[in-house]
Amino acid sequence: MGIHQTTIQDLAKICHVSTATVSRALNHKAGVSSSLRKEIIATAKEYSYLPDSNARAMRMGSSSTNVCLVVRTGQDVAHLLTMQDFEMFQQTLGMRLSTLYVPYDADVIDAMVAEENRNTVSLFIIIGWTLISDSRRFSQVKQPILFVSSDDAPDNYAAVVSDERFGSQQAANALLDAGHRRMLILTEENSGGMPYFKDRISGVKDAFAHHHLPFGSATVFSIPIDYRRYKTSAESFVARTIIPYLRQSGNGSPTAVAVMSDFLAAALIHVLYENDFQVPEQLSIASFGGWDITNYFPQPITSWVQPIPDLLRTTLNAIPLLLEHKDFSGTIALGSMHPNGERGRAEAISSRRFVVSGFLRQGRTIRVLP
Repeated sequence: MGIHQTTIQDLAKICHVSTATVSRALNHKAGVSSSLRKEIIATAKEYSYLPDSNARAMRMGSSSTNVCLVVRTGQDVAHLLTMQDFEMFQQTLGMRLSTLYVPYDADVIDAMVAEENRNTVSLFIIIGWTLISDSRRFSQVKQPILFVSSDDAPDNYAAVVSDERFGSQQAANALLDAGHRRMLILTEENSGGMPYFKDRISGVKDAFAHHHLPFGSATVFSIPIDYRRYKTSAESFVARTIIPYLRQSGNGSPTAVAVMSDFLAAALIHVLYENDFQVPEQLSIASFGGWDITNYFPQPITSWVQPIPDLLRTTLNAIPLLLEHKDFSGTIALGSMHPNGERGRAEAISSRRFVVSGFLRQGRTIRVLP
């Protein structure tokens, strides 16, 4: 099933600028004002724009090693790779790089098998969710697969992940340390009822246990998301369900919300302000992700950050190991600088899994209770 992919021409029309201006903005080149650059980048993210790396890979010349990035359209991790990141992948690896876009309502395994039949593929890299309930079906794919930031990746495949459980624990700790005991927890599920972010929810449970509090005192909402229309479907649920819940709870209303995704936090905050809820005066919020969308929040949000450059650098280290049939091992020193003065790192916790460390970014969305 096909789907229209946003092109650079589409972005130019939406932003009322030339394609050259869009290209300069996305590549951080001179000649574009700061405000216009932000507008173009925000529009590119809103429309899940990714560059056509197939054409660039062809121009790089032939290579016997072809890496295929598999991206589900319509989800937040589709923004994980920018045009500059694509160029870095190709230049660093010296390999041909192509992209396989899989619509939300299409089967990712069928798409990968079809890609193997069309082209020579040495390695698939799946970015984000697979939406595959029976992981045994991945055996239909002949070539190795590396999962990056995939919440539903099968355990027996190679993966690069963030420290989700520990990170969500720290985000929840920030709320609990501020005295909040009546907490709402927001996570996501797809239209088939499949819940996401299980490790992050486990991290919140760890935080409650650390504070000697029963997790049952928290209220969990799993929001059904249409990933083709993330913003509208998330905001609709919040307006229809969360806002009435907050208003009807009276004196027992939650004072804080732990949100398992920055994109979900964006939907929540937007609807809260539309309904005259003040953050953090009436409701404190902490989230998970560290995505660029938080730059557009009314105030900086307290969030556990997954350093995207570190995830990409770890992926670059993992690719040759997979192609050479070598185990993941040891620790990789990475480039991000954490607030505590330590640099980022990725640790091999098994022969097929790298975990990339993150950090808590303090914001202004948590009120300390008296």
